[in-house]
Parts: sequence; structure tokens; C-alpha cells
Amino acid sequence: MTQHLPHQRTTARRRVVIGLDIGAVTAQVRVVDQASGSIVLDHMSASASWSATPLSYATAWIVDTVRRALDDCADVELVAVGVGATGCEVRALSDALGTTVCAALRVPTVVVNDAELLIPAAGLERGVGVLVGCSAIAVATGPGALTGASSWAFSDVGSASSLVREAVANVLARAARDETPDPLRIRLMDSMQLRSVDELAQVLHWNARALPWGSHAPAVFEAADEGSRDAHALVTANAQAVATLVVQLAQRGVDVLHAVVGGDVAPEVPRLFAGIRRSILDELPDADVRMLDAPAVEGAVRLAQRTVVDGRP
Repeated sequence: MTQHLPHQRTTARRRVVIGLDIGAVTAQVRVVDQASGSIVLDHMSASASWSATPLSYATAWIVDTVRRALDDCADVELVAVGVGATGCEVRALSDALGTTVCAALRVPTVVVNDAELLIPAAGLERGVGVLVGCSAIAVATGPGALTGASSWAFSDVGSASSLVREAVANVLARAARDETPDPLRIRLMDSMQLRSVDELAQVLHWNARALPWGSHAPAVFEAADEGSRDAHALVTANAQAVATLVVQLAQRGVDVLHAVVGGDVAPEVPRLFAGIRRSILDELPDADVRMLDAPAVEGAVRLAQRTVVDGRP
């Protein structure tokens, strides 16, 4: 006698891609349903422990982050990963990291510098990503087209840390001449919670990380808004320094059709973005310079989706 068993219904697991944006301060991981494009998980966390080297450490950091995100999702199957990470300024390092993460997770993986996320996040195929935060960097899509600060200790041109350092030097110089405090001095002292200008040199000592300096950048912008000529000049010089990174790419033969600006600083300061845009257009009048209006992690998601669709980063 044949026994007929009830039909067992099985629920197919959702196929998902993961995008990861690792910055100097925070990391954002986004899990997206590959078929519908809907967001399954979106999570922010601190990234102070991140380092792009050594390779084994960076690989474990990314793999652990991806696996924790998958653990927080029900019935999903990972099909691709896209990562944009600070510290990945060397193409060979990014490629090696993509290879090791791919081997660990067994899915296609692409790793780029976090500035490279700005172009796909803006819905563009090609262009230059301009990231302005604790450091500043400009990166063009495609192999070998990268310029900017590999470390704030080497060169932090255009960065928040550079802006604050120059502002502190300005305040100390004015104090040495016994000049009346202007809004720049007042705002910086308030931001650092100092009572005496003599404490400035003690508070902002040399540090291996840019964050202790860059966190006071809003005070410089506020002083500029309040009419400080020195602060205005510093912000203008900062914007020109960022624009120079883009112009340098053009001088190396990169077609700067689009330049997308993002990061922790520029999107929050209309004055700074306007200065960057104006300085770029002074040298490259045909460029489309825009502010990123979407989370950079969306660029990582789109890079992952591309690997599923046609196998390219």
C-alpha cells in the first residue's frame, strides 16, 4: 500500500547582497534583497578598530562584520559583497583584500577605497569621488586613477584635521601679537573647553589619528559664518586644496566628467562645498560637480549587485 504524505512546503531563502562602508569613525552595513532591491538590514557601528593592514586582520574584520549581519537576518543566502574602506588607497591592497574575503565567504567580493563608493552611490558609472572628512581624497573609477592622502600623518591636505591645525596656528599667532580675540579664537576655545589660549598647544598634541583634531572643524565653519576673516580665508584655502586633488587627476589624463563630493564634513557645510565646486569649475568648467545625496553604503551595494549581474566590480 502506498502511503501519501502531506506536501511539505519549503520557503526559499532570499538571495541578498551586502554593502559595507568602512570609514575612520563609523561603518555602515546594508543587506539588500537582490530580487526586489528592498533593504533587509541597515546598521551603523563604530569603526575605530578597523585597519586595512595587515591583510589577515582586515579580512577577518570584514568577514566577521558580514557574518554578524547575516546572523541578524532570517532565511537569507548571501550572493555578493561590496566594500568601500578607508585605508585602501593602494589598488593592489584592495584587490588582495577582495580575494581573501571572497575565499572566506565564498561569494564574489569587490573591495575599493571608500571614496570610490560615491560614484555608484550617485547612480553614475564613471567619475571622481571626493571624500572630505578627517582626511581628504579624490579617487577616479578605473584602475590606477587615485590621488590624495594615504595617511593624515603624510599629507592631510584639504582635511578637517588640516583645517583645525591651521586655525590653531592662526589663533596662537594672533595671541602672541596680543590681538583682540575674534570669533575663530572664541569658537575654538569653546569647542575644546579651554580657558586659556596657552592650553591650545597642549591639548592638540601630535596624535597617530586625525579624529582628535578634525572633530573641532565645526568651530572653524561657525567662526566663518560669524564673520571671522581668518576663518573665512582658512575655509577657502581648504576648499581649494580639495579641488586641487580633482584637478591633479585631470592633469593625469582622467576625464573628470562627474565629481561627487561626500564625507563627514563637506555635506554638512554648504560654504565648504560651494568653495570646492567653484574651485573645481575654475579649472574644469565642463565638469558636473555635485553633492552626494544618498548614503555612501549604497555605492557598495551597487558594486555587489554588479558582480551578480555581469561579474564586474
